[in-house]
Amino acid sequence: MHEVSIEPGEAHVWTCPIDEIRQTTAPDIYTQPLNAEELARAWRYRLKRDRLQYAITTAFLRTTLSKYVSITPEQLAFHRNPSGRPELIPDQTS
Repeated sequence: MHEVSIEPGEAHVWTCPIDEIRQTTAPDIYTQPLNAEELARAWRYRLKRDRLQYAITTAFLRTTLSKYVSITPEQLAFHRNPSGRPELIPDQTS
């Protein structure tokens, strides 16, 4: 399942083509990897555009990170830091 590896001192930069994904992908596809908390958070956005952007970027984050570890996007676990940003919970690949 590993598709990407990273060496010490190396940095990978990914970009999320939100508009392209929004135009070419059915919404249920990019909400599949989201957990219940993430879906609830998406629905708290008042505008549909903002809900979709949150769902797309969160699914993109999960899908991209899963390429580095031996677990599926749905199995990745996050917590929120004091600023509200998601942080990957360490040691999920044992």
